[in-house]
Amino acid sequence: MQRVQIADKNIEYVIIRNNRKTLELSINEEGKIIIKAPRRCSKELIERFLKEKETWLGNRLKAMEKLQKSRRIREFCDGEKLLYSGQEYTCKVEVKEGSRMYGGFDGKEFTIAIPSSIKYDDRRAACKEVALQLYKKIAKRVLQDRTSHYSKIIGVHVNRIYIKEQKTLWGSCSSKNNINYNWKLVMAPLWVLDYVVIHELCHILQRNHSKLFWLEVEKYMPNYKEAVEWLKQHGRKLQLEYIY
Repeated sequence: MQRVQIADKNIEYVIIRNNRKTLELSINEEGKIIIKAPRRCSKELIERFLKEKETWLGNRLKAMEKLQKSRRIREFCDGEKLLYSGQEYTCKVEVKEGSRMYGGFDGKEFTIAIPSSIKYDDRRAACKEVALQLYKKIAKRVLQDRTSHYSKIIGVHVNRIYIKEQKTLWGSCSSKNNINYNWKLVMAPLWVLDYVVIHELCHILQRNHSKLFWLEVEKYMPNYKEAVEWLKQHGRKLQLEYIY
């Protein structure tokens, strides 16, 4: 773990090295700095890059602190809202007799049902797990559908699709054309989810983030930069732990 002094604060940062050609900077929902760097990029160059971005980082960290102060823990109580495709929907929480736990979404309302035998103090964790599994199920269906749609348009073949929970990635594409997607994408507007799908499919054509790669992305989504910015601004809200 590396640390850097930003705006009078000693902040942790993580370096993720891959086959990219440029440096990329982001801050996750815990306020940790993530730097994506080329494999051979020196520590000196990375530190210089951080120094150049010091003002931007300071402003972003202040904005995040303000946002974190305004958030509250999701209680998973009846009537709370859950996100799907960029919209908020009421969640109906039911405590029932029996042993079955399940969740559902009918396009208008979420439903979470848990057994009455679960102790009161454990009900939040149980509801959260039901919601998580429901989101993963929905994500698998939606992302398989959108991947199938765009793979035909782009003219590429996908081997397998995996739905995961990743802290720093929305998606990734392996050399075997296996694609990993973050389930949280189904909380985002569909056009933002589509951007991530197109992004990963274009990696089958260009295994890097070169100019040619971004030209491919732009070919299928001319406004892709708006989606990139949306994820930077709102990505941390796509989760189950807090309500912002």
